[in-house]
Amino acid sequence: MNQRLLRSIMVFNQTVRTGSMSQAARELNMTVSAVSQQLHKLEEEIGLSLFIRNTRSMTLTEAGELYYQTTQRIAEEAELMQSKLALLKQQPQGVIKLIAPAGFGGGLLSAPLKQLMEEFPEMGVHLTLTDEPCNLVRHGADLGLCIGPLNDSQMIARQLAEWSMCLCVAASHPLATANPQHPSALATHCYVSHIREQNFVGTLTHPEQPAFALQQRRLMVNNMQSLIQLVKDGVGFGLLPTIEVEDELARGELVALLPEWQIPSYTVHAVTPQRDFIPAKTQTAIELLKQHFDQLGS
Repeated sequence: MNQRLLRSIMVFNQTVRTGSMSQAARELNMTVSAVSQQLHKLEEEIGLSLFIRNTRSMTLTEAGELYYQTTQRIAEEAELMQSKLALLKQQPQGVIKLIAPAGFGGGLLSAPLKQLMEEFPEMGVHLTLTDEPCNLVRHGADLGLCIGPLNDSQMIARQLAEWSMCLCVAASHPLATANPQHPSALATHCYVSHIREQNFVGTLTHPEQPAFALQQRRLMVNNMQSLIQLVKDGVGFGLLPTIEVEDELARGELVALLPEWQIPSYTVHAVTPQRDFIPAKTQTAIELLKQHFDQLGS
């Protein structure tokens, strides 16, 4: 509804309730002249007189009675909406729709989501895990966690974390005991990779040797948890997020290859639609995620 018309309706309803333009003006923090102008504009808008005026009183015309009965609920709903919108800016509430990479379902989100549920009982979370490109519009999401650069100019990205990658192989795989010194030694083995790996991983570098780009990905998968499992099962070697396999490395289930070579880290961004303001529920979720991801990376 047109905001000017809505304003006039609210002035009209207040005038009817108080029975006086002067009283309505006081309660709306307006001048009597401004109230009179709003009522006049409203009558011009609908083409009918709403009040019968004399020096002592104002009474509704038949059109005024009908208009008041019709618009009373509109005015009440508008006031309620304004109150709810104001509350959304201040107090986290409602359901936040979050999309994140499938690998984050392995526990990276447990702590921040637990804190969110405990501290904000009026909030809920609808979590979608997918390794497909981050598309908030398609999922109808409020917030997305995306890896690598942001290509959509309609979205706003805030960096949450920067984590390392690890070139790993299962302890049972021949490479685990071969102790290769150069990436070229991996060429005869199966390279298992994420289908979108090129979006966030560049070449391997060494302080004393030329940079080297891993090539010939023989097995590609679109899910990080499945990729980790394939490497653990000895299918081949792969570049895995250190934060997601540190327990397996500590237990010796996985072995790090080429530790003297540096692998580019990958960034995690909180992505939101371009809006004039971020609802409190979204801002709160971003802050909690940043807090917990900082702890994981330290």
